[in-house]
Amino acid sequence: MLLIDGGAKVNEKEPVRGLTPAMFAAASNRAAVLTLLAQRGADLKATSKVTDLAALSKDPAALREFTQGNPAPPGEPPACVSFLGDLQYATAHISAPA
Repeated sequence: MLLIDGGAKVNEKEPVRGLTPAMFAAASNRAAVLTLLAQRGADLKATSKVTDLAALSKDPAALREFTQGNPAPPGEPPACVSFLGDLQYATAHISAPA
């Protein structure tokens, strides 16, 4: 069973940069995964956050927050770890559409 079949949201954005599963699939050259996501309703025109890295480089705290993300509440794993783990599981268990 795929995570999508279990109710995973194909347009869910990870909390730090606003990347979607389709963006991760495209960046990883996973055409079959991208095709499947599109077939299941993924928004292929979604955008992520735009960050001015030049401005961030002048503020070490802001740069650290950007590169490391927001800390998770005590006792909980960071949201991006769960999201990325789910995505890795999904990509490992998807075969190319017929």
